Amino acid sequence: MVRPVKNFNDITHHFLYCIKAHIDISSQSMLQKKLDAVTSASIVMPISHITPSQIPNECSIKEKIFSILRDPAYRDIEHGVSLKLLRSAVGASQDDIM
Repeated sequence: MVRPVKNFNDITHHFLYCIKAHIDISSQSMLQKKLDAVTSASIVMPISHITPSQIPNECSIKEKIFSILRDPAYRDIEHGVSLKLLRSAVGASQDDIM
């Protein structure tokens, strides 16, 4: 959708949001290096998936979710990661994730 620009602050806000999202995603690579890389994947459930005990406790729910989604076992699932699978991997309730 394209709309005319009436307030140039929207453009600045968009670029700052993109930069922040990039920094957040990039910082997760440090967490991913601490976790064991898992190379095998299954469509239903990853064979060797990250368990909640492998994610440091000081991480926020958002950081835990990003580390799970970057795990090769979850990333390579053809139909995407279901909410149920994400809840069991992070060890949080649906309300916490949403």
